[in-house]
Amino acid sequence: MFSNNSKVEVQKKLRLKSTNRLSPALWPVKASVKRFEEVDEGCQSVAVPRCASRLETLAYAVLFAAAFIYGAYDFYEAIGSQPNLVLPAEQLTAGWLADWQESLSIPLESEMMAGYKYYLLACLGFLLVSQLTLRLAPRWVHYLSTAGCTFAATVLVIGARKSLYLLLLFCGEIVLAYFSWAAVWALGLAALMLQNSNHWIDILDTGTLSQKGYMESLFYPISGYLYCRCISAGLSLNQMLRDQRRQPADEAQQLSLLQFLKLHLPRALAYGFYLPWHFSGPILTFADFCREAERPDRLVWKPNLLLLLAWRATRLLVWMLLLQVLHHFLPVGAFLESIRSYESVPYKRLVFSMYLHGQNFMLVYVQLYGWPGLVSSIDGVELPHWPDCISRVYTYRQMWRVFDRGLASFMYSHIYIPMGGSRHGIVRQVAAVAASFAFVSIYHGDSTSVRIWAALNAFHLLLEIAACRLYEWKLKAWLSRRVSPANHQRLVAYIIGFNLAVTSCFIFVFLIGDVSALLFIVEIFKPLLLYRPWWHLFVGLLLTYFTVQLSLRYEECVEAKRKKVNKVCQKIN
Repeated sequence: MFSNNSKVEVQKKLRLKSTNRLSPALWPVKASVKRFEEVDEGCQSVAVPRCASRLETLAYAVLFAAAFIYGAYDFYEAIGSQPNLVLPAEQLTAGWLADWQESLSIPLESEMMAGYKYYLLACLGFLLVSQLTLRLAPRWVHYLSTAGCTFAATVLVIGARKSLYLLLLFCGEIVLAYFSWAAVWALGLAALMLQNSNHWIDILDTGTLSQKGYMESLFYPISGYLYCRCISAGLSLNQMLRDQRRQPADEAQQLSLLQFLKLHLPRALAYGFYLPWHFSGPILTFADFCREAERPDRLVWKPNLLLLLAWRATRLLVWMLLLQVLHHFLPVGAFLESIRSYESVPYKRLVFSMYLHGQNFMLVYVQLYGWPGLVSSIDGVELPHWPDCISRVYTYRQMWRVFDRGLASFMYSHIYIPMGGSRHGIVRQVAAVAASFAFVSIYHGDSTSVRIWAALNAFHLLLEIAACRLYEWKLKAWLSRRVSPANHQRLVAYIIGFNLAVTSCFIFVFLIGDVSALLFIVEIFKPLLLYRPWWHLFVGLLLTYFTVQLSLRYEECVEAKRKKVNKVCQKIN
């Protein structure tokens, strides 16, 4: 009886009548629903694919691998084959796979490699003490014994005065947790800022191993990680007390300061002085540590634990060998730090060096976090054992979540969420992001280059959040009406690739440790100003687009596998 067009008109009239019958307070809600229905009718609800097809993704993988091999060959022929003739002598050191290798740019990596024997012995002693006291003694004895073992190792490494200072600072934070969360933050930030000034450290003696030339700079990572654990323990315990005080008077358990310290100080010391993560991280919040350390099945020996440990150790050794090969034959870090005239560097060599240096930085932290995670797994405490591969990260929000999960969890739990996060409007979210990256700057030394790096991170993170909201609000429906789903996905992936290319340059301000590293960003995007051929930048962005498509395909495969496992579990249950 009615044509399709007349049916649509009748439906719209009915919607309008129903809207007029609503109360005025609900008219905006109904109007938003009406706009959504009109958009839905216009784009016919076409779903945008999450990633490219398998064949297309395979082509991207082949092209990216070919470009990487070409860049590696060019770099090796020009620099890696004879680095002593091209690079400054202070950037090189004697190697064991070749005559030369680049000097390690991260002091913590060189210190841990030089003192791995001491770390191994300390871990064996710690595991023996931990497992014996866990099975044979009360829990508070176990906590104090493991903390004492770690404190003794700390005295041997950085000296008695520095170790005693850290112990008193940690105990002071726990005492302040009884009174105020603001006092916890004040003491923790004051300790970090005082250490960043570098004026007070001379009054503290050096340790036995430092006098022998080992681990001379380990005090800074040890203290930096400990300050974060001080703040986390203090804030968590203060929140627990506030929750107890909110209970009715007949149900609340009011603790005196001595009762509070007797009940919580042993566990807090075990958290602050837990040897596997004490020297090189990662950070774990106090709540996560308590959940892991007090699991009922911690004493149960898992049948597949040995297989899991062997698999993790094998992967760590493989990545360690690969990292050493890169340090010897592709010394990109030393090359980037030795550049004085950017115009004289071929564009392909600059792009390859920046890409590989970022991968090297990730592999270093795989070692620094992987081995502590392996040791803690034997003790029954699971840590975020290493960063995710940054090659499959395509947004900056992902980068901060998966690279250093411990630091991200600390900021999320103690800064971002308490300040409102994304649940209380854009103003609160901007303030939470700014406060989080202000802490990142203080935690990493608060130098001029670090401040610029943290500010760039915060600004671009907010820009990325705004762009994602704009896309979901307007652009997604607009693009769906004008391009095919496959081209829609490709266009979005290319925009993501451009964003990834910009944000990837920020890390070099931190790695190089100088404001002049901002010239890397200028040099990469010089083709936009026609100072370099335009196709240089086009090829670079195309390669970034390839990595985004590969990341999306990997994410799709992981999610499909997770859904399949969940279905199997549901059938079994």
